[in-house]
Amino acid sequence: MKIAIDFFSTCKIVDGIAKYTGGGNYAKQRLLELKKIDIKLHEITLLVPCNYVVPEEDYYIFEGFDLLYINDLKKIDYSDIDILYLPQVNGSVLLEIVAIKKKKSSLKIIATLHDRQHNILKYDKYDRYYASGIRKLLPVSFLLYFGKKIAFNLLYSKCIKFVDKVITVSNYSMQQLNDPNVSFIKYYLNNNVFVSPRKEILPNKNYCLFVGGDRPDKNLIRTLEAFCLFKRKHNTDIKMIVTGISKHFKQHILKLDILDDNIINMYVQFYDYVSYSELARLYAESKYVVFMSKCEGFGLPVKEALYYGKAILASNTTSIPEVAGSSAYYVNPFNVQSIVEGFKAFESDCIIKHYENSAHRRYEILEQIHQLDKDDFFFDFFY
Repeated sequence: MKIAIDFFSTCKIVDGIAKYTGGGNYAKQRLLELKKIDIKLHEITLLVPCNYVVPEEDYYIFEGFDLLYINDLKKIDYSDIDILYLPQVNGSVLLEIVAIKKKKSSLKIIATLHDRQHNILKYDKYDRYYASGIRKLLPVSFLLYFGKKIAFNLLYSKCIKFVDKVITVSNYSMQQLNDPNVSFIKYYLNNNVFVSPRKEILPNKNYCLFVGGDRPDKNLIRTLEAFCLFKRKHNTDIKMIVTGISKHFKQHILKLDILDDNIINMYVQFYDYVSYSELARLYAESKYVVFMSKCEGFGLPVKEALYYGKAILASNTTSIPEVAGSSAYYVNPFNVQSIVEGFKAFESDCIIKHYENSAHRRYEILEQIHQLDKDDFFFDFFY
């Protein structure tokens, strides 16, 4: 049996460096688990972007797999391939699935879909703050939102019937992805903790950590507005570190009138893309983690925070409570004052300690679920 695994769609090459999304890290987790079963029974090829260089910290993941460097998923010769596995599917990949299936109708396609945000997200006027030029105008952003929503819903229903098995990462996500054209769908809670090969215990520093703030759905602008309001009202030295912010996006953020420039410059530190080891240090040294996403198929930073035993100030939406359970302090991510109250609550060492203790217990539960499910995943994969 010959299997191709699409790693091409899960990362992008920027200035010669591979930058991974949550889907990329999810794909690597699946590769690690494949290595634990008897893969000698199968020929597995990884489809990777041209010019991709395996990072040194990932050698142990890719070792033993054949790499095929590609520029286009549709243009591969699938004549000798029996199964194509796509660990991350977005709108453009959905269209490519149709072309691939028409090229070889007998090809078995298994795809992990992580969410369906264009279908479930409500219009949010704050999203225009992430854009530049004419898209910053409220009427234009409003029309773009509905245009994307309608287009994706039509695209999803049309294309998903070409996928033989749909796999997803939470029950919430499964309910949103279901469709009359879906023939098979199942979820396995994501086990994708990829911040460090070992858990470091480091003394806490006086900052909260916000991971991956570059997309509108992560709700960074509203969170920063709440942080500024909180800092104005309370005499506290707590700082915030935000990852995933390019130099250009940082300059854009600093121009927004709804944010306090002095507070942002004094108390907020922005990082661009960070390595596993650097992200591990940031988690380990943080006082607590802030995850204010408006829409999540799973919410990887929540599980990463649980892994490090950190208190979590989290939004109360979509799959996030499914992952964190009672082990997070929840606020309304669309209400700035609710987020302010969350920052205020986490000024209490007693509250933080309670959620730290709860985080350890919750992570153990998630690991037990994963151990029960992991064999089933590959049964569905191969049969």
